[in-house]
Amino acid sequence: MRNQIRAITETAILVALATVFQIISETVPIMQMPQGGSITLALLPVMAIGFRRGFKYGLLGGTVFGVISWFLDGRILYLGSIFFDYIFVGMSFAVTGLFQTKKKRALFFLLAIFLGGLFKYLFHTLSGILFFAQYAPVGKSVIWYSVTYNFGYCAVSTFLAMVIGFALKDVITDLYLQ
Repeated sequence: MRNQIRAITETAILVALATVFQIISETVPIMQMPQGGSITLALLPVMAIGFRRGFKYGLLGGTVFGVISWFLDGRILYLGSIFFDYIFVGMSFAVTGLFQTKKKRALFFLLAIFLGGLFKYLFHTLSGILFFAQYAPVGKSVIWYSVTYNFGYCAVSTFLAMVIGFALKDVITDLYLQ
């Protein structure tokens, strides 16, 4: 019971940290895209949940983070985009929990972060194709527009998470407080 309370508490703290990072990224204009999306470090604390506590807590934390992001963002243009742009993206960070037993190995650590960022990118791109086609410039393919629009900020966010995450790998992966 005590370990479960610690795991839930740690998950809540990391979700709160991710929320702070998300709020910062949405208040700094240079980090924002014109029609939604931003360069953010929010994915790193949520991914840390998976590394530290496994897939189940990663999924829980990612889902909670997705819902909080949706509430804070306040953009509800399409019901489907709530899932693709917020909830599924948050849940996708739980992929790091699948690497929990190999998290000490640098290659698997970086691969897990890359996959979480890749899933984030894929969900945002699908959302753009399915729900935001009208924003594509006239004469441009909706698919190509969504692929290129989302690539920029997702790639930078993932790269930053990989670099900073690797620098903090021991802190992220160790459960030294137990």
